[in-house]
Amino acid sequence: MKQICDFSECTGCGACVGACPKQCISMVPSPKYGGAIYPIIDADSCVNCKKCIAICPNNHLVIKNLPGECYASWNLNAEQRAISTSGGIGAAFAKIIIQNGGVVYGAAVKGAGIVEHIRVTDVNELHKLQKSKYVHSHITKLIYQQLTADKKAGRMILFAGTPCQIAGVKSYLKGYDKLYLVDIICHGVPPQQILQDHIKWKVKNKVSYFTTRNNEDYCLTLYDANQQILYQKNFPDDEYEYGFMYAMFFRPNCYSCKYASIERCSDITIGDFWGLKDSDYPKKKVSEILINTKKGEILLSMCRQALFLEIRSVEEAVAGNAQLREPSKKNYLYTIFNRLYPIFGYRIAINVSYLKFKLMQPIYKIFKM
Repeated sequence: MKQICDFSECTGCGACVGACPKQCISMVPSPKYGGAIYPIIDADSCVNCKKCIAICPNNHLVIKNLPGECYASWNLNAEQRAISTSGGIGAAFAKIIIQNGGVVYGAAVKGAGIVEHIRVTDVNELHKLQKSKYVHSHITKLIYQQLTADKKAGRMILFAGTPCQIAGVKSYLKGYDKLYLVDIICHGVPPQQILQDHIKWKVKNKVSYFTTRNNEDYCLTLYDANQQILYQKNFPDDEYEYGFMYAMFFRPNCYSCKYASIERCSDITIGDFWGLKDSDYPKKKVSEILINTKKGEILLSMCRQALFLEIRSVEEAVAGNAQLREPSKKNYLYTIFNRLYPIFGYRIAINVSYLKFKLMQPIYKIFKM
């Protein structure tokens, strides 16, 4: 079987799928790695053009930059901020791009544990891209086709995603001047299959939507088609949230992520501003903005009127967020879960991995009281 890049480094960005002229590459779940998706080439259809190898960001140098400026920020629109899990910065960027005739790409919930990138051209549809989704968003062949069409039409494009997804799109569109890239500070992404197994275990009803944050709390909430809550549990009582927070079942490449550093491959980096010091404003729902390129400066200048902005040091942002220094680390929970999951399935794997917390839970509750 032909290999596009080192299997252990594959991020599942899908750029190879977008680049293939024969459409002979499919993203297929791997049973060995919790259903994480990897590219598989149909050898009978492949013409050995090697466009997939050339486009893969793991096979060439991805340009990264040190941030020039850092801001503590939030959206001045109280409604937008209220429905956001952080400061609502992404919504402000997206709105200004659409108002200027551009298009926005970001992750949206498509079903129970299913998240895909979508294209948005209407500000009234931007709510689909909001809320936290702690799972790997899939970028389909259609999205790359739409990106190509938007580039040919000369449209302004805002693409938001994890740093590895940004690297894939950056490689695919090759220096398009009207492309603005916004990456989210990423701790790692679990495969969708893990979340889908968790949902099937917890809820027998049909789940149509989910979120993994509830305001400032890490909380898994499952909804039916009428937006009625079917299930809701906070970290650490929900096993999936616990597994996410303890890096129990991320994609293998997440633990050696080349983008988990202060050098960024995007124009702007956004995330929660943890560890704020000596500030006079509330420290909840405050975002950090790192300006990494000239285009990042331009994008920020376009929507300054919509944002509260206070200049802070880059060092402060780095000190408060470990993923600006290094990738998440594997621990014994990862080893336990990933040895059990392919053999015994999700429920046994997660319960055994979660056992230590269950045994210690009464003690935790006493200390909390």
